[in-house]
Amino acid sequence: MTEPESAVKAKAGRIPFYKRQYIVNPRFQWELTGFFIGISLVLTGAMVWWVKRFFRDFAVVCGTNRYQEYLVAGESNFLWMVTLAGVIAFVFATLGGILLSHRVAGPLYRFRRHMMKMKDAEFVGPIHFRKNDYFPELAQTFNEEIVENCLKRRDDKKS
Repeated sequence: MTEPESAVKAKAGRIPFYKRQYIVNPRFQWELTGFFIGISLVLTGAMVWWVKRFFRDFAVVCGTNRYQEYLVAGESNFLWMVTLAGVIAFVFATLGGILLSHRVAGPLYRFRRHMMKMKDAEFVGPIHFRKNDYFPELAQTFNEEIVENCLKRRDDKKS
């Protein structure tokens, strides 16, 4: 019997998504997520206001006639759809904000931890970011500088 693919990846050093620490810089990540949530709530509120105004104005134009009950039912149904869309937008804004901010804060968190290790020890090694992280040029520039400094130190020790 072979092992499941997830077990093989976990053994290879890859942490399953449900065990990862997504909040590494709480202040930045919650502010960015709050911004996304705020935008989704404002847009949902604007849609609710627009729907109520549209149906109210339409009812004034139509007056009291046999279409009035259809207008009330239509407004109610449309408001439920807008509210559901708002809840879905809220969920996606929250998840998207956390995941996007993790791709920004994660490399900075890793870079800071790497620098702290270097402060304690003489050489830690090059730093590597995840494939989809932002700021890959930061790791590349840092690693180039590390290699250059290590070569200088080695040459200085030989002389």
